[in-house]
Amino acid sequence: MKILLAKLKSEADEIIPPIGLGYLATAVRKKHEVEILDCLKGNIGIEKLVDFIAKKNFDLAGVLFFTMNFPDVKKFSELLKQKSPGTKLVVGGPHPSALPEDTMKNFPFIDFAFAGEAELGFPMLADILESKNCDAQALLKIPALVWRNGKKIVVNEKKTVCDLDSLGFPSWDLLKPESYPQAPHGSFCKQFPVAPIIITRGCPYSCTFCAGHVVSGKKLRSRTLENVLYEIRGLVKNHGIKEIHIEDDNFTFNRQFVVDFCNAIINENLNISWACPNGMRLDTLDKELLALMKKSGLYSISVGIESGSDRILKLVKKSLTTEKIREKVQLIHDAGLHVIGFIILGFPGETKEDIEKTIDFVCTLPINRVAFSCLQPFPGSEVYNNLLEKGEIKNVSWETCFLFKATYSPKGISIEELRKLRQKGLRRFYLRPKIMLSMLREIKSPRHFFFVLKRGIRWLFLN
Repeated sequence: MKILLAKLKSEADEIIPPIGLGYLATAVRKKHEVEILDCLKGNIGIEKLVDFIAKKNFDLAGVLFFTMNFPDVKKFSELLKQKSPGTKLVVGGPHPSALPEDTMKNFPFIDFAFAGEAELGFPMLADILESKNCDAQALLKIPALVWRNGKKIVVNEKKTVCDLDSLGFPSWDLLKPESYPQAPHGSFCKQFPVAPIIITRGCPYSCTFCAGHVVSGKKLRSRTLENVLYEIRGLVKNHGIKEIHIEDDNFTFNRQFVVDFCNAIINENLNISWACPNGMRLDTLDKELLALMKKSGLYSISVGIESGSDRILKLVKKSLTTEKIREKVQLIHDAGLHVIGFIILGFPGETKEDIEKTIDFVCTLPINRVAFSCLQPFPGSEVYNNLLEKGEIKNVSWETCFLFKATYSPKGISIEELRKLRQKGLRRFYLRPKIMLSMLREIKSPRHFFFVLKRGIRWLFLN
């Protein structure tokens, strides 16, 4: 069976290998012919993608579906059935994981979806489709599959993989990380080329704005150290990778693992730099651990600050105070590491005064960069469920569910006011000489400068 795994073109600033598709390719390629197409990297629109699928006669197309992709997935699924009716379409990712039945109801041209991790179920689906034995009895056995049994939508039970090593590695030969532009997660890097990796899955925390658990669950699972090191060695040797970006939500949850990881990187003399652009929890960091991580090549940490209001931090179940945030951020700065802060504006119950307090707070912290985002009530999050119950997001526009756009605003603040407050925060932080000079020193090439400038103009002035 010929299979295409695709990431649709979007408004994202970061252009990084879709390692989730890489894992799926590894799971299915033993028996099937598979390709990966990153449409964001290739600047490939929906019509070109559909023409590519039709021309190469793919039997099955698998597409990543983030909430912001809603209108594009709808257009893509309709066009695919027109031009390549023989191609089965399956979607997976955060949106179908959070709203499996809603996804199938709203997208009649989607044949299947996966609600959660799909490495176990996807190869089973491919085998069944190839065998032509695609009956209800067979489909019921596929973990996390969402499918139609006549007019009824069936959501199969999930099956979590506890042994992450058993999944193998992403198909790096198909992803070709060395071919990606200098537009990594976080926009900056110390060395190039860069490859993202995932070491742990799952999150046991209860932040009200996060829906990460809908895909990977709340139980934290981890690969073994040797498995991680083997992948890094392969990336360095086979793809010339010089920097690793750990994309975990909870890399530092297990302190001893981090200590062993750092010591191994040092002892093996891999000569790589590394960063954690997806964020570390501040309450897991201490002076000794930060020193060891820096010694092993870490140079940049992103952290979830979220708010400068203790009242809001408590409301969103962040388990932090502004005092603790300031203490830990100072600790990271004193360790000689770059600090990038994530801020969310527009939580339910938040006021303009809270937002102004947050902007003031952030501008007093010793951080190198900041990402101000408007709250997005992502499906599956506690915020989404609460707002839905109260009838406050009946007509939510999924296509605006993107971090620099405003989909929702709390009572007393309009969408437009929230958008302007976000821009105010960004301008106050970035339009300071010391911040601008610091960023200019991190530019690696004319092409990198172009990506950073494009993002800066867009974030500061256009949205």
